[in-house]
Amino acid sequence: MFHNLDACINNVTLSRELIGGSLDLSGEGRNCQNMTVHIHPSHPQNERAPEQVSFHRTELGPILSLYGRMVAAGEWRDYGISSLREVAVFSIFRRTAEMPLYRIEKRPKLRLKQGMYAVIGANGQVLRRGQDLAAVLRVLERKMIRAVDTMVGRVLGYLDERNLAQDTIVLFASDHGTQGGAHDVHPWLKKHPYEESIRIPGIVRYPGVLEAGATRDVLFGMPDFFPTLCGLAGIP
Repeated sequence: MFHNLDACINNVTLSRELIGGSLDLSGEGRNCQNMTVHIHPSHPQNERAPEQVSFHRTELGPILSLYGRMVAAGEWRDYGISSLREVAVFSIFRRTAEMPLYRIEKRPKLRLKQGMYAVIGANGQVLRRGQDLAAVLRVLERKMIRAVDTMVGRVLGYLDERNLAQDTIVLFASDHGTQGGAHDVHPWLKKHPYEESIRIPGIVRYPGVLEAGATRDVLFGMPDFFPTLCGLAGIP
């Protein structure tokens, strides 16, 4: 809104060629305070705006890998990412629109101190801090193991309740590991046969044949499972 438009109107002329859309502020009109908009920059011209801290894709890889597995196990449901001036935060939620269950933080200023990565609990307690992201995330990996243990227990409980345990062979295994960020390899790359990737669980419950707690130092792979189980079940 211009409170003193008459003081400047005589110094402003519009171009007759409207196609150009030009506005000619001639004479003193171009400096008229009543028509000048003063913009105050949020930062001085010689000062750079503060940079935000964010997660690199190599850091998001192992974080999202863990998140996906916990979602599949029914433990987590939603997440949010915040890039702030001094910290990047990956917030994990069990339910939407609630306080985060865990926060994975990255604070570069703590790189040479306690470590720039940390896992924070819902009550603000630091569950793990360090410089190695994979090592810090292991505190949440343990919770993933607990979730898997619960699911396996439900299956075994179902067999026991229906008196099927003695006639059922149970095999627990997985496809392959995800590196977990070890050796600076992306979590989902399969072309690097490190221990973290090729060593998979092979746990069998075979009542009346295999003793509980027994171990076998035998090399095996996924292609062995199907024909072996068919042979044990008497399926040609």
